[in-house]
Amino acid sequence: MSLKIVFALLALSALGGAAIGYVFRWLLVSARKGSIEVEVKHILLDAREEAKKISAFLSVRRLWIKSRASSTPRSKRSKAKLRR
Repeated sequence: MSLKIVFALLALSALGGAAIGYVFRWLLVSARKGSIEVEVKHILLDAREEAKKISAFLSVRRLWIKSRASSTPRSKRSKAKLRR
């Protein structure tokens, strides 16, 4: 085999290897990107659920405070006990 053919085959195999490596790297990055997006969506979903719980708690608390405020006023003596 002549030296030119050996170098041509060597260059061709290097280009083929680079192309295959690029494709595998692209597939790996695509897979990681998908898993990161799923993780971010899961975190956002958990945050929304937590926000709904907090919102529900605050609305119940607000109603409880309004009901307490509309009840009969306390005497001065019971207010003094609460301050201690």
